[in-house]
Order: sequence, then structure tokens, then C-alpha cells
Amino acid sequence: MRWMFLLLAALGSAAAAPGGNFGLGFILGAPTGLSAKIQTGPLNSVNLLAGWHTFYRGVSVFYADGDYVWYNPKAIPPVSEGKLILYYGPGANFAAASGGGGFGVRFVAGLEYLFANDPFDVFFELGPVMSLVPQVEPAFTAGLGARYFF
Repeated sequence: MRWMFLLLAALGSAAAAPGGNFGLGFILGAPTGLSAKIQTGPLNSVNLLAGWHTFYRGVSVFYADGDYVWYNPKAIPPVSEGKLILYYGPGANFAAASGGGGFGVRFVAGLEYLFANDPFDVFFELGPVMSLVPQVEPAFTAGLGARYFF
């Protein structure tokens, strides 16, 4: 049983940043806004995003996502300092513009770099979206961001 605890502890350090389990920062891209990460387990988290998507058909749209992601620390070879980790998972999105709003589903995939001794991360993610309400329509999100962990 002890080996299982040691394995979980080692895996848990794969996606946890120094400083705490809650990260808050920004994302630049489509959308641009605030990003938050809440570590929920050794290899998963809830990632939240709220911002403005200005590239969508020339209209400024308020955009919010909530994703449940898994981390795969063995997918990418180790780096000399810190950790570079692949993450992916499903989510939901909400979009609102002057003409109304809608809901959809999203799948996100990204790379996160956790600094070795600092409570920061940087990440790049891509997220295909399928809007479901008010009509079925594909969309796409992409962004580069950073977060500070408390």
C-alpha cells in the first residue's frame, strides 16, 4: 500500500505548481481575458476562462469556458528545469453578444510549463467548440497565457 501512496505523490507533483492549488492569470488570443486553474487531484484540474473573443465574424463576443482536464506528464520528454506537461479534456462554453447568447461543448488540448521554483505557469491551448444553442455551429479557440499560483 505504501508504494501506491508514493506513486500518487510523485504523479501529483507532475501538474502542481509551487505556491498552491489555485492559479489566476490571463490568456491572450481568441478569447483574450482571465484564466484560472483549480487543481482537483494529482493529475487533473478545472480550468476556467472568461474574456472577449473579437475575431468571431467581426463581432465582439463575451466568452466563458469551464474545462475538466487531465495531465499526461509522460507524453513529453522531461525538460532540464521545471515541467512541460500535455493536458486535454472536455468542457462547456457560453458566448454572449448583443444579438443574444448560446451554449456549447468544447474539447481543449494544450501544453503547460510549470517553473521549477516559482509559483507561475505558462500555457498554450487549442479548443475546438461545437455551439449547440441557439444553433449547431463549429467554432475554435486558441490562446497563450500565464498564471500565478496561491
